[in-house]
Amino acid sequence: MNKTVEKNSDEKLYQDAFTQIQKDVTEYLVKNYQGIEKIAWQGIGIEYRNSDIYGPSLLGNYVDSDVRIYVSKDNYFTMNFTLNGQMSFDDEQGKYAYREWDEALEDYVVRNSIKFEEVDSRLNTELVNAIKGKNIGDKMDQSAGEKIKKSPIEDSNTEDSKTKIVYNLQIKELRY
Repeated sequence: MNKTVEKNSDEKLYQDAFTQIQKDVTEYLVKNYQGIEKIAWQGIGIEYRNSDIYGPSLLGNYVDSDVRIYVSKDNYFTMNFTLNGQMSFDDEQGKYAYREWDEALEDYVVRNSIKFEEVDSRLNTELVNAIKGKNIGDKMDQSAGEKIKKSPIEDSNTEDSKTKIVYNLQIKELRY
């Protein structure tokens, strides 16, 4: 198989997987949090892993997407989602799917969506880190950080939200 064709089909699978992750995370944040002015996805970063002996992707590529959560024009923090942390490839479906370990079955099972309690936890951690200045590139002051609040009542209509949303599935190679 031509390595360019293989790379392009892998990238299409990554884009398909992150289409779902970006949609699900964005929809959840808009429905469940107040004070978010803009949600801006930063594309899909891939660290291509190659082996001189076995070829590309022997151990799998590292694939992630960052999202900036803005509470004002200049105040934001960043959350990171990795493909392997949210989804894995399902041979039966021929695509990436949300999976989790089921103790009763002693196996991984397909879920319908991302674990939103993980999104809550990650959001709270990144918000605190941004306020304390622990994340390079993130900016946040205390008063701006207090603006984000978990909604007491879940809003079922995301179309009425004033949150600006920027989806981005552009592939970029991660370089360190």
